[in-house]
Formats: sequence, C-alpha cells, structure tokens
Amino acid sequence: MALDVVFSKGYWAERKRHREEVIQKLEKFLKERSRESLGELMEVLWASEAFDVDRAIENRIIKRGFTVEGVAKKLEIVRSSPAKLLEQDIPSFGPASITEIIFCIDPDRFPIFNKRAKAGLKTLGYGDFEKVQRLTADTYQDFTKALEKMYADFKAIKDEIEERVGINIPKFDFVDGVLNLLYEDKLGISEIRELRRRAVLKEKIDEAVMNYALSSIQGAVKQYFYWLGKGDSEEKAIEKAVNYAAGMINASGVLSDFKKRQALATALETMAGLAKGMADLLRELS
Repeated sequence: MALDVVFSKGYWAERKRHREEVIQKLEKFLKERSRESLGELMEVLWASEAFDVDRAIENRIIKRGFTVEGVAKKLEIVRSSPAKLLEQDIPSFGPASITEIIFCIDPDRFPIFNKRAKAGLKTLGYGDFEKVQRLTADTYQDFTKALEKMYADFKAIKDEIEERVGINIPKFDFVDGVLNLLYEDKLGISEIRELRRRAVLKEKIDEAVMNYALSSIQGAVKQYFYWLGKGDSEEKAIEKAVNYAAGMINASGVLSDFKKRQALATALETMAGLAKGMADLLRELS
C-alpha cells in the first residue's frame, strides 16, 4: 500500500540521521576550515546531489577568488543566529543548501526551500513559489507560513506516525518528508487526499460543520424529488439539487474557511459511504 511508506519507521529514522550528519559535518568544517571538510559538508547535503562537489569548490569558490576560510566565516553565523544565514551570499551555497543547513539545526523552525517542496506546495494548493529566483526574508516567511498551514491540516497524521514508530518528528521534517514522497511519486495525490481525510476524521469534525453537511444533504434530497415530480429527468433533478445544496453551503460561510471546507468535504464523503453501506444492507435483507 502506498501509504505504508508514510508510516515507515525507517523512512523517518533516515531523515533524522541525515540531520545529525549535516550538523556533524558542519561542526567539523567550522573547526577545521579545510577544503576537505568543506567537501564533506557539501557531499552530505541533499541540495548537492545534482552536481560534482569538488568541481563546484574549484569553479565556484577558488577560481572566483573566494576562500574556504571566507565560506567558514559566513557559515559560522549559524551558531548564534541561524536565520541570519539567509542574508549571507555564500559561494556554491544556494537557497536550497542554506535552508537545508538551518533546517537541520532547528527543523521545528526552519523549512527547506527547494524545488521538491515548492512543487508539492503548488500541487496541493498551498502556494506557488516555483518562480522565485532569489530568496528574500519576506519570501521565506511566506513560504514558511504556507508550510505551517499544510502542517496544521496534517498534524493528526504526524501524531499517529509518531505513536506508531516511536520517533519524534519535527514539524518541518514531517511536511518536507511528505512533499518529498510526493515529488518522488512514492505518494500520489489520491494518497495525500486520503491522509488529509484521515487527519480531519481524527480531529473531531466541528458540530456546526456537521450540521451544515446534514442540512445540505437533506435539502438536496428534497429538491431532487421535487424536481422529479415536476417532470425533470433524473440528471436534471440531480443538477438542480446539487446547485441548491451548494447555495446553502456558500451562504453558511463555511467555504471561506479552509479547514472547515476540508472538514465539510470529508463529512459529505463519509455520509456518502455510510449511505451506500446502508442501502447495500437493505438490499441484502429484501
């Protein structure tokens, strides 16, 4: 099952190991300040997977007149103020590398700004950051807020994973881990929607939202039979009934609240499943 990977202890344990390794290599570089230790740090970063590290150091740092010591001095700021690393222009360290480093230092505070996260946020409707070329503090703040919104919608699933695997998963490690699985096609949109549905069900659906769902279904059913009685075709009666229910829901104000909108959709899907199950049972008894 595709969702199994989300609940895999090995997956989250490996991500934790990665964070620890990055911090270890960072501390080693800041202590030794050598080309070799800089290479070791860059090698372990996910952001460096697409290029040759030795060539990058030679072409982007040494040949451009920069020094390994200069890189170390700029990276050293993470010890006192990780957020200020975003303001540093460090040769061979782009937004993905820099945010990955501060993410590893504090994954409950700093998310990774890379193409995987950007693509996932856009696909899931939380924000479009794919055209951002230069990362500013304001853009990173907006990006962080978008991920926090996603985290809030899926937090109940994170809690379930932690309970199952016995590993504490930091906030932004969780959302980045899910977006990474989506990018690698190990999770599809349908599985993401299922996770969201489960998250909504785990957090008790607001009574007011449930009442909106019940009243809209009740109104739609009445409208459906009313229009059938007026001679409309079944297809036309359904269309009018759905439009009537949509009008009721829109008037309630629920659609303006993202979480309530998701909860309402889940409540209606659940009612549809229950209705089908009850109808099947009655057919078996008749």
